[in-house]
Amino acid sequence: MKIIKICISLLVLISLSGCGLFSKCEPKDGVVCYDKSTDLFLIEEGAVLNIAVTSDVYGEAIVSLWDTTYPDYSGIVTYTVVDDPSAIYYHDNPGYDLIYISETELPMIMDEVLELDDNTVESFDHYIVSSFGDVINSSAYIFTPLTYDGFLFAYDETILNKMNISLEDSDNDGLPDSIDTWEEIFQHLTAYNANRLSTDVEFMFPFEFNEKYSFYSMLTAGDWQMFTSLVASDPGFDSPEFQESLLFIYDLGKYDWDMETIIDSDEYTFKYEDVLADQSSPMTMIAQWMYYREYETLTGSDYRFAHMPSFAGNILTPLVSINGYAISANTSYPSAANQLMTMLRSKAGLEILLNNTNLIPIIKITDDLDIEITDQNKYDMIKAYAYSVTEPLIALSSDTTIRAWQMYYDCDWMSVIKQLYDHKITVTQAQDQISQMADNWLIEKGEIETSNE
Repeated sequence: MKIIKICISLLVLISLSGCGLFSKCEPKDGVVCYDKSTDLFLIEEGAVLNIAVTSDVYGEAIVSLWDTTYPDYSGIVTYTVVDDPSAIYYHDNPGYDLIYISETELPMIMDEVLELDDNTVESFDHYIVSSFGDVINSSAYIFTPLTYDGFLFAYDETILNKMNISLEDSDNDGLPDSIDTWEEIFQHLTAYNANRLSTDVEFMFPFEFNEKYSFYSMLTAGDWQMFTSLVASDPGFDSPEFQESLLFIYDLGKYDWDMETIIDSDEYTFKYEDVLADQSSPMTMIAQWMYYREYETLTGSDYRFAHMPSFAGNILTPLVSINGYAISANTSYPSAANQLMTMLRSKAGLEILLNNTNLIPIIKITDDLDIEITDQNKYDMIKAYAYSVTEPLIALSSDTTIRAWQMYYDCDWMSVIKQLYDHKITVTQAQDQISQMADNWLIEKGEIETSNE
């Protein structure tokens, strides 16, 4: 760790950390001590920890678990509910030992958090999904991924049954074989439009042409991701993979997805919540804030969550936000803080998160998983989120305060996408226009120079 000396309370050799031969490590003055004989960190004398949490219920559960697990140190953990877990909030309110923050906010206060002890990181191995948190932790492990937040593909078993679409899932991936691919969904849509089996269904799938965050998954149909080069001047819009993604958009436009009336795509509004309220679509995208459980009760729907269907063999990948914990550099008790961090991602810690919040924990689903997940929706979400991707954490070289990803929100891609969907332009034209928009943005930000050609 940057300013923390780590010693083992067994027999140790003299090292640069300053621990003497056969000496005991003392957790004080910024020293972190880990006892391998007990697999526990030693707690500083007089330690008191304040942890930021999302709710009183979760905070109380953390305190209770700590007091039960470590009765000799009962009462030292307190919590504060933080409604705005932003970088600026924690910068202005330094009175936390553990902060709850998103992976995209943390880089703004990197110098205000500590590197985790190696023993803390090793304790995560059994349950962590290693692909999340890799980038932010590439130089030093400072961020503990804990929860997912974002849109997921969802299907309504009740409506699929009415449409006589099979729910069999032979490969047990959470997605019925009948809608494993967009090519199969195209066939169902064509058959449904020909026969009009039910007037209850208005949309086979409610595409959102005015909501960039959830629409990103549609742009990954060609196995494309933005900024795979990790170079701010190279978003990847000129690649064959992006061209394949645009071909998917073009193919979508061949079908009548709105089965009540044919409307121009310029009139599309946010339908995801509408179809929940009306039970008017067999498939949709759902985020955790959309009260889908309440709609299930009201409408009799039965939503299941899964990874997105594939196109041309590529599984589409929605964006996801990763939230988790970091240890504040202001803590006076880093050894105790590491023990609390270890507890949060332990079996018991993940179970209290499952049972006391609506948050979806990051858990690696394996055949030998010993965490009991009784809520089927949460289990489905945990599996499905593992197929999502996070926004790249790269900054402009011309201005490191600006994230390169800001380009995605600043540029008017959707005007081009709508024209492509309506077959008013070709795939090649769409790719050229989007690439030019990206270049214009990069030129405006000073990241690339204007071409002299």
